Formats: sequence, C-alpha cells, structure tokens
Amino acid sequence: MPNRPTSFLATCTLAAGTLALACAGLAGCASTQATPAAAQPAGDAGSRSFASPRQAVDEIRAMIRAERWGDLAAYYDLRGSGIDRRTLADGSFFVNPNGSAEPGPGRTPRIRHPFAPAFRLGRVLATDDPAVVVVEMMVEIDQGAGAPVQRGLEHFRMRSVGDGWQVLPGRPTPAETLGRPVG
Repeated sequence: MPNRPTSFLATCTLAAGTLALACAGLAGCASTQATPAAAQPAGDAGSRSFASPRQAVDEIRAMIRAERWGDLAAYYDLRGSGIDRRTLADGSFFVNPNGSAEPGPGRTPRIRHPFAPAFRLGRVLATDDPAVVVVEMMVEIDQGAGAPVQRGLEHFRMRSVGDGWQVLPGRPTPAETLGRPVG
C-alpha cells in the first residue's frame, strides 16, 4: 500500500523542501571549473556502485568537494532517464553556473544534485519499489544572535544494481519522502 500524505503532512513536506532549497546554497563550493573526464555509457564495465546508500554519502561528498564529476558520473544509473552521461562527466548536470557560492537563505544553491556538501545523512527511506530507496539529507544553520536554528532537508534516490547501489537522477516525489526508514 503506497504512502499517501495527508494535507498536513503534504504541507509540512513542501515547507521542508522549500527550506532545503533556500538553505542548500550554504554549502556551495568556491570554484566553478569541472575536472575533465571521459564519458561512460550507462551500465558498461566502467560504471561503479556503492556498497550501501549510507556509505555512498561520504564518498559522494568527497567527489563533489574535489569536483571529480567524471568519477561521480560513473555512480549514476541513467537507464531510461534520457540524460547523456557526458552532461554528468563535464559537471553541467551537478553545478548550477548561476548558483551562489556564498552562503545564505533564499540563495540558489551551486550544487544541484545529489546534495550540497554541508548536508549530512539523515536516514534512508523505503519506496514502493523494493530496489529503490530515498536518501534523506539534513542541514542545520545557526545564524547566532538568538535567531532560531534553521533546518533543511534534501532527498535523492538510489537503486540497487547487482551487488551495489547507484544514484538516480531527478528528485523523489513528496510521497516517496514519507517512506518508512530502512535498517
């Protein structure tokens, strides 16, 4: 039975998503140049997978910070997406050239997928498809001077492939972000 959000839950999810987008700009990187890398077709011998969604987070963060777009591209499952792997390998899929490297709420984030480096792992959520999970990332922003801490969420999907996990392009639906925690 699929998870169906109630009006209240849907409102909270949308509000959290809006806050996450506003806060994601806090984690931008200073450089906008991508590291050149050879493109690899989806599913070929050069594609890679992570041991688990939880293990993927630290490795993805390191690749984003080092701007190793070609390496990160190899961990994406692009089957049926219509996305050319070269758009990932050259960094244009991951980096918003008009995004802000300066932190601040309401700014457009520089990193568009899968998450900005300041986010940390929150939890892994099940979906209706047993081969797909949603990884929930969290960030807390303390602006000091007695202001309340701002919290943001970001989500991305991963698919089980063979003996590992690959990142899926795009964002999960609001209903998928309400899945039950895995593990």
